[in-house]
Amino acid sequence: MVIDEVYYGNFSPDTLHRTVVPTNNTLAKPPPSDRNPASPFLDLLKSPVVTITPHVQHIELFYTDLDGGFRSHMVLLSSFSALRSVSLELNPSGHNMAAMIRDILPFLRSLEHLKKLKLTSWTWAAFEQARDCICACRSLEELEMVGAVGATDFADTTQFSQDNTPLSSPPGRLKNLKVDSFASELDLLLWLESAVPSMPITILQMNIWPFIKNSLNASCGRLLKKLASSLVELTIEHRGRLLLVEESLFGDINLGYNTGLKTLALTECMPKVLFDLINQVSSSSIREINFTVPVYESYWRQLPYFEKIDSMLQRPNFAQLETVNIEQRGISGEPSANIGWVEEKMRLSVARGIIKHKLMLL
Repeated sequence: MVIDEVYYGNFSPDTLHRTVVPTNNTLAKPPPSDRNPASPFLDLLKSPVVTITPHVQHIELFYTDLDGGFRSHMVLLSSFSALRSVSLELNPSGHNMAAMIRDILPFLRSLEHLKKLKLTSWTWAAFEQARDCICACRSLEELEMVGAVGATDFADTTQFSQDNTPLSSPPGRLKNLKVDSFASELDLLLWLESAVPSMPITILQMNIWPFIKNSLNASCGRLLKKLASSLVELTIEHRGRLLLVEESLFGDINLGYNTGLKTLALTECMPKVLFDLINQVSSSSIREINFTVPVYESYWRQLPYFEKIDSMLQRPNFAQLETVNIEQRGISGEPSANIGWVEEKMRLSVARGIIKHKLMLL
């Protein structure tokens, strides 16, 4: 059984009117009311004859600010002993985050079977708060992080990474890590590096910024090196910011260490960066390379790099490469909708039959 979207906080019923009605793994939408949208669900949990708790495997919690019953709600949720997946979004104001974390940690620690956590917040006061939530889940195998430490607290996050306080170790079973727009890469990377190789990450998804040179970024090169024997799938995303034509990789980025790599996905990365990264691949196990072509004019000015990439893909370690998926986004009538460049720039790979090209008109 799956229970989705349990809400806590002072919301307008017009904004959030969904509550939880577990019927055959579906989510019903009752009419709006003046009650807390989670109230019927909480009333159900308080019933002396409730039988639902041992069967719930997934729950989503969204919260903005504390109310008087928040702590008792967390105690009630601790009865969900079978939970295997939790999506937790916390966006309180000001100092409320610290109090919220204190009440949530016992709930997370009680979930002995929790394997998957999605952790979202744009109002972390310091990286320790996110770290403590993760460390509370000792059986965690999949982690997705979305959000950022508040800009006004930037000094606090950098201080954390420079002090000598012993760090709590990341969950030792973590295999799948997705970091989406988490703007505290320095602290996060140092923390992850402290646990590797005991943390057998096989799937890693990160934004492009820990890979390319920038004075505000931290490199993920050391983490990639320590994942040399375990990493199988790497996804690098370049979304949500301007593409920079002269991007170059940090000097310590080297995918040559990742000898078991099977899948490499590069979303909207500039052709120069594609070339630099694919050029580093030494794995003879590589089976799939995926990349997305955006509509930006600056991207299309770098198309000549694809001729070099095509030649590179004929190296012996790419002999078992089965698929190169190209997802192209274009605007009808504009150069971005041209598909002839694939045959022209990647003729050797086209001849091998490994190119799978798809045009999506916007």
